[in-house]
This record gives sequence, C-alpha cells and structure tokens, in this order.
Amino acid sequence: NLGRSWVNWNFAGYEARTGDDSGGGWDEYRDMVTTMSEVAEANGCGRLLWEYSSELTRYGTPMALMLLPHWTDGCIGSMEGLYFEASTTTPYHFLMQSELSTGPSRAQRSLPYRSLDMDAGVDHMRQFGVRYYSPSSQRAINEARDHPDLTEVATTGPWTVFLVDGSDLVAPMDFEPVVFTDVDHSSWLDPSVEVFQEGSRAVQWTVGGLAAWQHLPSGAEPDQRALEPVQVSGIVSDVDSISFHVDRIGVPVIVRTSYFPNWEADGAAGPWRVTPNLMVVVPTGTDVTLTYGRTPVDIVSMLLGLLGLTGLFLLSRAPRPEEGPLPGPDLLSVGYDASAGLDAWVVGCAERRVAAREAHANLEHAPGDEDPADEDLPGGWSVDIDEPPATVDEPGETA
Repeated sequence: NLGRSWVNWNFAGYEARTGDDSGGGWDEYRDMVTTMSEVAEANGCGRLLWEYSSELTRYGTPMALMLLPHWTDGCIGSMEGLYFEASTTTPYHFLMQSELSTGPSRAQRSLPYRSLDMDAGVDHMRQFGVRYYSPSSQRAINEARDHPDLTEVATTGPWTVFLVDGSDLVAPMDFEPVVFTDVDHSSWLDPSVEVFQEGSRAVQWTVGGLAAWQHLPSGAEPDQRALEPVQVSGIVSDVDSISFHVDRIGVPVIVRTSYFPNWEADGAAGPWRVTPNLMVVVPTGTDVTLTYGRTPVDIVSMLLGLLGLTGLFLLSRAPRPEEGPLPGPDLLSVGYDASAGLDAWVVGCAERRVAAREAHANLEHAPGDEDPADEDLPGGWSVDIDEPPATVDEPGETA
C-alpha cells in the first residue's frame, strides 16, 4: 500500500527519525534548534538562511528547518518557507540559495542561477536583512570563514552558524532610487532580477515614488545621485508592524521586508516597492511606523468566509436522513496500530457490500408483499430495485 508508506514516513514525527554514521535524525535536528536559540540570545533575533542539501530529508523532510520560527517563538525567521507561491520574494531567495549552497534546489525555473559564490551571496543576504547564514558542506564553510563580512558564532553537528555584517532590517540608501516608467507590479520580475544581480552598489528602482526622483524606462542607465547620510536607530519589528527612528527627514531609507500593498506608513511617505522586492519610505518625521493593514479585498474575503461559516452552521442544523454514511474506521479501538484498524475497516466494508449484493440477488417480490425496497439489508445497506417503466414502441407507418 503506497499510501500507507507515505503516511508513515510523513506523520511518524520528528522524534522517530534516527540518523546514521554520517549524521541526521532527531538528535541532530534538536541540537540545531537549541543552538539557534542560544545564538539568538547572544546576538539577537533575525532571519536565517541555511545551505540547502538533499541530506535535509534525514530530519524527516527537507523543510524541517522551516519550523525554526515555531521552535524559537518567532525569534529566528526562516528565509525559506513552505508556501513558495504566496510570496513574491521567492525568486530572489532561490537565487541566494544557489549562491550559498553546493547542491542548491533551484526550485523556480527560468532564473539566472549562479553556482556557489560567497561574495554575491553575502551581498544579497545583506540586501534582504538576513542576519544568520548556516552552511553544512565543508567547501561552503571554508569560504564563509574566509569572508570578511561573516563572523562565526556557533557550530552544531554539520552546521556552522555565521553572523552577517550590515544586515539591519532598516538601513540608509547610498543612492536616490529611480522610478520605472514602463514597469508595473505585473511585469516586475525580469527587470528587478537584472538589478538584483548587479549587487548592492547598483541604483535601486521602484514602482512609484517622489516626482523629484529620476523616472526612466527599464534598461536605461540612471545617474547615481548620492543621498545625505542618515542614521537609523530604535528598530522594532513585530508580526505586523515595523518602527524606527531617523535623525534626518526627507531622505529615503530602505525597509528590508517584502513589499505588499497592505503595508501603510505613518510618519513617512510611501511605502513603494523597490528592487529586489522590498520597501522604500521617505520619512516626514523622525519616528516612522509601518503597519500591515487591510485592503478591500481582505474585507470582502472575510465577509465571504463568514457567509460560508453561516451556511455550514445552517447545514449542520438541517434534518438528516435516517441512514447515515458507512462509519469510518475506529482507529482508537486498536491503539497505536492504525494499519490494523484500517485493514479491519476495509474488510468490513467488503463483507457488507457482498452481503447486500447476495440479498439483492435472492430477493423475491411476491404480489401483495411489502415493497422490498423498504427492507433493511445486512450491514445497513438499502437497495432500490424499482423497475423502470416499460417502453412501448409506437406503430410505424407501413410503406
């Protein structure tokens, strides 16, 4: 039974995973979670990008480390998440993953992937505010140890954890951004990837912005208009809000969180979508707060959800037929052996179907007897044996 082996593999639990001589299993996974909790206590909360490897399946699934936000109460964020299709940051993550892994997954097609490139990968992690990088292959570990912007802070099992320098969640910009004149949100990917691949020293482009900024078509060569220095402090990030303090107003700063139309700024103009897929705001006051609000689409969706729940409640109160569906397997009655319970239920279903067919075959409908369709058959099955009306051919015309 292929389905049963799939269920056993996916739902046996992390604790049931055992490693081998080369590592893996629950103990190694638990040690990684514990180590990241200790690293966060010493160096602060932040996002983690780990080196991808097919060996991650030894934890039960290659997605096991995506649960770090759960195990650390949201302190260690995961750069890679389960719902890839739900985030427009996904392409840039896989570009970074490819630059920082010896065996990357490259899960999204038609992207300009690079092989292991520590300089480009660290630069891109800094752009996305990734605080921690954890390689597991010896080659990636050696290159990370030689990189001036990475500081080794912990080791556990095959993993070495590095702190990424300059990865603050909100940061000043070197150059004034440029507004796309021929790109909107629907055509964002290709031109933004081109800018992303140029690195952090490239002028960043936006959809929307101030009238005083340069407005150019994609592919044009913008002027590098240097910005006045600004200091950002007091950065506080929550589930649906980001706040910070600046010492100079009117100078754009970048917020290294994925852009989405629901974000609203208080104390700043914007936010606008800026390459690769972040937000830029222009402070109008020294204290700025971004909050994740609700759009009309959200409100309509919630109303439709409430309508659906109301419909389900009304259906649950509606009269039910006397004969319900065939009861499912009682797995609790057989303890932990769910397979035995499932087998017993399948056998029982087959026996009841056979009994119903035999009763139907042997049923004789004598004149004056009660309609056999109303009788209860073995196993709780009922059979409708109403005869279809006889068909009488109309006499045709003779030639």
